Amino acid sequence: MPDHDFRSETTTDQTDRVIGCLVGLAVGDALGAPLEFSSRPQVRSRYPHGLRDLVESTLWAKGEYTDDTQMALLIAESLLEKKAFVPSDIAKRFRVWAETAKDVGIQTRAVVNMVGYTQDPESCSSRYYADHPHSSAGNGALMRCAPVALFCLDSSEKLVETSRASARLTHYDPKAQSSCVILNAWIRAAIRNGIRDARSDALALLKPIEHSPWQRLQRIETCKNDDIASTGYTVHTLEAAAWSFLTTDSYEEAVIRAANLGNDADTVAAVCGALAGAYYGHVAIPERWRTQLFARSSDPGDCFGAGRGRNERFSLILINLKYMCVVMRSGVGSRALGGAGLVFTEMTCLSPEGRITLGCAGIYKPEHLLAWKRIVEFVHSASHEGYVVIGITRLT
Repeated sequence: MPDHDFRSETTTDQTDRVIGCLVGLAVGDALGAPLEFSSRPQVRSRYPHGLRDLVESTLWAKGEYTDDTQMALLIAESLLEKKAFVPSDIAKRFRVWAETAKDVGIQTRAVVNMVGYTQDPESCSSRYYADHPHSSAGNGALMRCAPVALFCLDSSEKLVETSRASARLTHYDPKAQSSCVILNAWIRAAIRNGIRDARSDALALLKPIEHSPWQRLQRIETCKNDDIASTGYTVHTLEAAAWSFLTTDSYEEAVIRAANLGNDADTVAAVCGALAGAYYGHVAIPERWRTQLFARSSDPGDCFGAGRGRNERFSLILINLKYMCVVMRSGVGSRALGGAGLVFTEMTCLSPEGRITLGCAGIYKPEHLLAWKRIVEFVHSASHEGYVVIGITRLT
């Protein structure tokens, strides 16, 4: 049973937090990517004052997000299209993505490639856990779970159930499942109520038998930098992300602190970014990072028709059953919008009722109003519980 209808009380701040959560995840991911696998002493040696800007690495281009965000977007896209959590659909997306992805986690690849995975992913991850009971609590589920929080803003019960199920797509270990519950409950509290520290309420959603690994999380802000582990173990990752968030006072400083912990830096910063973005909002994410963020054209998030075969800036259509939020790069070409030739600012938001303001600042020429009106009318004719893919087929 839903707690109550979140749509009826949606504010501009809450909409900004929804967007901030997912964009924040991607930005943190891209910031931390060049420091992945670097020890903390190595990070300090290379960046005495800390890495504070997006840079390229041997594997990732400047501003390019990794498998953390790519898998989160695959979940988001499935939730939007199916209007429900459908494990087999997400499993199929994971399988196709893994065939060409530049980087896939060891456990994730092993489970995704099992026979029968696309039909029954949970059975495959359960078998993997049975075969590796002491080494299957990696952070591969935690890093991608934030879209579930956005999908379940109305119901804590649904959030717990779906967070666990999203983990079990590849990570059956109870610690992996509980880490997703904690993070998503915390994100939900930040978005709905602007709560900075929701640890107690989040931990209360766990089964009694699950509490033991999370005892230190309850006092993590009292730890020193050298006491924080930033490994791929899901408990360490969530502790490090929470510590970075709770010991700073801005989105920027939180993800910088998370990324500079090194080791599994991209995932720690991605998880921290999702949480910090949900609390501080999209407006708090530095523009210099947002404008440099991109996906390769074959990655999830490249959902426009223009520019195939070259690098594309981060683009995503996120609808949360209660909102419509269109997050897109600047300079969408005419081909991407069926000849409309629109040029958008980085973000345009639609209200919970599906309303768009015709005179929004993102339209630079008066003649674009007619094409924009087509989008408005299309959205108004569709249910606000549906979604719109701009620039593919829905507007033609």
